[in-house]
Amino acid sequence: MKLGRKILYNSFIKRLIILIINFYILLVLYTSSKKTKASKEVEEALAKKGKYIFIFWHSRLMLLTQFIKSHNMNVHSLTSSHSDGDIVAGVVKFFKSDAIRGSSSKNGSTALRQCLKTLANENTILSIAPDGPRGPRMRINSEIVAIAEKTGAYIIPVTYSCKMAKFMNSWDRFMLPIIFNNITYKYGSVYKPQKGDDKKALNKIIEDDLNNITWELDQNYGHEKIDQG
Repeated sequence: MKLGRKILYNSFIKRLIILIINFYILLVLYTSSKKTKASKEVEEALAKKGKYIFIFWHSRLMLLTQFIKSHNMNVHSLTSSHSDGDIVAGVVKFFKSDAIRGSSSKNGSTALRQCLKTLANENTILSIAPDGPRGPRMRINSEIVAIAEKTGAYIIPVTYSCKMAKFMNSWDRFMLPIIFNNITYKYGSVYKPQKGDDKKALNKIIEDDLNNITWELDQNYGHEKIDQG
């Protein structure tokens, strides 16, 4: 009985945290001005309504689920199987994204199979924070190139920054946006991995691209550069 009450209590706390986070995200979004920077290459790729892997750093989770869902496609988000992943899964589900549970450190093979199955369908986005759930910060530690090569998906880095934010003292230096803000979303280049590509080299190119667009936006808003972990 005591154990049952403890589990129920933890579950209640998680649901409360998810509710608070979702309310705060909506508050930030509806009180802020937003703009998006996209190249013609990105616009043409997205117009095909094909298969896409959107990648972003773990520190920019907060406002990207809603942004990615705004593309009017089926969205599936890879979230950690750890306890804190329950909260992230609750948030992405609120914004109408299906959660795939797993990571490179836990349930990795199961999550990989689900990712491949998800990307068997057109008009689909798989969103991944490839430095999560534990880091190192701003470094790709997942098999995104292999997944894209097997499924024919495009890989598109995406990020955001904002004028007013608090950077948490966490492993990822999580960005917490403030209400009544100015928010800019930005895409990187479009990548279509092919069989025979040097996966390690392409991973590094994509990693550098995502870092560069993140650093660029942060610099534009006057934030200190966050180095890789």
